Amino acid sequence: MGEGGEAAYSIDGTTWTILDDIGMGTSVIRDCAYGNGTWVLVGDHAQIAKSTNLSGWEVGTINAFVGTRSRATIYAVEYDGSSVWVLAGQGGVMVTSTDLETFTTAAPDFGVSDIYDVQHTQQAFGGSYCWVACGADGKMRRSIVSAGVLATTTWGVVSTGIDDTDLWTLEYDNSTTTWIAAGERARLLTAGTAVPTNMTLQKSSFLAGRNVTIYSGGNLTSVSFTISGTTTRNEVTTESLTGPNNSTVTSIKRWREVTQVAASTAVPSNVEVGYTEDRDAVAQAQTLGAAGNLVLNGADASGGTVDWGPVDETIWDVAAYNTGGTTYWMAAGDNGKLATASGSTPSAWTQVASTTASQALYAVINNASGTWVAGGDNGALVPPRPRLVPLWSACALPPFGKRPPAGQRTRQGVRGGVPSGPIRAPRGWGWSDPADATEIYPRTWSLTKWGQYGIANPRYGQIREWRLDEDVTAQVVSGSPRRVNAVMVTAENIMVALGSDQDGTFDPMLVSWSDVADNTTWIPQ
Repeated sequence: MGEGGEAAYSIDGTTWTILDDIGMGTSVIRDCAYGNGTWVLVGDHAQIAKSTNLSGWEVGTINAFVGTRSRATIYAVEYDGSSVWVLAGQGGVMVTSTDLETFTTAAPDFGVSDIYDVQHTQQAFGGSYCWVACGADGKMRRSIVSAGVLATTTWGVVSTGIDDTDLWTLEYDNSTTTWIAAGERARLLTAGTAVPTNMTLQKSSFLAGRNVTIYSGGNLTSVSFTISGTTTRNEVTTESLTGPNNSTVTSIKRWREVTQVAASTAVPSNVEVGYTEDRDAVAQAQTLGAAGNLVLNGADASGGTVDWGPVDETIWDVAAYNTGGTTYWMAAGDNGKLATASGSTPSAWTQVASTTASQALYAVINNASGTWVAGGDNGALVPPRPRLVPLWSACALPPFGKRPPAGQRTRQGVRGGVPSGPIRAPRGWGWSDPADATEIYPRTWSLTKWGQYGIANPRYGQIREWRLDEDVTAQVVSGSPRRVNAVMVTAENIMVALGSDQDGTFDPMLVSWSDVADNTTWIPQ
């Protein structure tokens, strides 16, 4: 599922068939779920589609989401395995339903913050279970309900310890009683209980470049500390800092890896070296009797064995698979990166060496045999051999965006943007209007040049660059904003994004720009 209102299905995870003419127009399909014999898709413009056979789809909009930011996006849909559906999205809106016809508004206490994912702990019919939701501003909420009961009861706050990071994904594993939440700035949090009240930020998990901070409870202004390592610009370099005086001092450079922290003279009081969210991520509290090197913990800025990138990348999805009494986890994110872990509340992750994808992977899933599949930008779909630490390869997927000629379509739907038959909302669904009245922006593009290379940007999409190679498609410009309304290049060779989400929240009035002659650097260094 993805852009252009398109989705595909597969029996084996290798050969895929595109579902033609779902009826959601060009809306982005954000999530799907299956329950009680029904497939459900949700996405932009408050749209929802349901089908019992993956062939005939009934499409409509849900009243609760209409009017919130002008037909708000539905980001998540989940079925509890008993009888309850939960849908959530933009503006903190959440609804529940037992029949996908009548929807009841819930109150998950998100305010106006977007909800990006909802999951539950129920593994079988009967008994009480827990719903958990996550979203913008690091918010998480939970609600305990009984099987078959709508999740409209009181929602409690789950403390994450962060309020500057959007959490995009949730996953729960019953065998290890483990919750995992992940999102922007490559942050990953865990909780080892079915009903979480606090999430633990895993030490340095997936951290990309960070400003290193030195902490001390004493006066160390007579000590000069020298940080050595690799910056986000791939520079092997050093930076010197005067010691703190009962406070902190922070590096100017952003470090991907810290290899050494040296003190010029004796360190009479404990000193810690780390990050704002993890005080001792680099060096735990220690003193030195003379000039020398602090003992590093082995948790560098990239999270040890995982190099999640030169910039603050996002983890978009996490999935779990249990076999032989062991749970295996997979995380997917920006720039085609995947990482694996195992066990309960995992803190040690290993990067998958090669995925054949260079752009964002938004979803990862597995089947009963443990075969992992990940999908993302440009229709990239990379199923592996069925291994726990997989080798990834390409698969036979008809490219998204290339539909068969109109004459070859047999099902009722849209041909070239013109309805071939009526699109009706079923009686009693409780939706406000049919899909053909939905506000959908046209797929317009801005085109320009970066030197001799071609630059293209679809509205509300990513900036792509074509480097004159007929065998290689245009690739996303590394480091550029994830969503842009238009792009241009100035006479000084600066790439400018008109409307962007450099910090994770899209703002059509926000102008962002790259460094001079470097369109991969958008964050001030």
